[in-house]
Parts: sequence; structure tokens; C-alpha cells
Amino acid sequence: MLVNKWDAVEKDNYTMQTYTDKIRNELNFVDYVPILFISAKSGQRVDQVMPLALKVQEERIARVTTGALNRVIQAAQDVHAPTSRTGIRSNGSMALRCVPIRPLHDLL
Repeated sequence: MLVNKWDAVEKDNYTMQTYTDKIRNELNFVDYVPILFISAKSGQRVDQVMPLALKVQEERIARVTTGALNRVIQAAQDVHAPTSRTGIRSNGSMALRCVPIRPLHDLL
């Protein structure tokens, strides 16, 4: 996420963190998205835009192995075993598989 016009903001030692907290609070559904404060006018941090975008792209297309997913699920089940409808802990296990999902325009 790019926050432009950073040159127009009066800043102190806490301004960037304050804005970051506000953005994270208001847009809590994208808490995983990196935030970069830039100024297109002065060029401040503009050189960091493409490297950050490429890093995000790498993360977006990263494939998580089935084994890694299943280890995470198993660890979670070890701590919080699922219960049946009767309230008795279930011995059933769960497995996940990562499948490639990309927006349609990536496939065309």
C-alpha cells in the first residue's frame, strides 16, 4: 500500500507509526499488506516502490507445500483438538493441499 503526499504531512518521531496504526485499524482486512510512505513530488522512497512490488508478487505466487500446510494443521490440532457435536474430542484428522489460484487475467 502506498501512502503518497508524505512530503505534505507535518512529522515528528511518531508520525509514521501513528499513520500506520490508523491504516491498520481502519483497513484491518489487509493487515498483511506492507505500507510504504512516499512522496512522488520529492521522490522520497519512490525508489523502494518497485522492489516492494516485486517482493509482494513473489509472495503472491509462492507455493506452500502440502507437507508444510499439514504440519501447521497438525500443530494446531495438537493444541486445540476439534470436538464432535456431542462435545467429545474427535480423533479425526484434517489435511490441506495448496492449489494454484490466480486471478483470471494471469491465466490468459
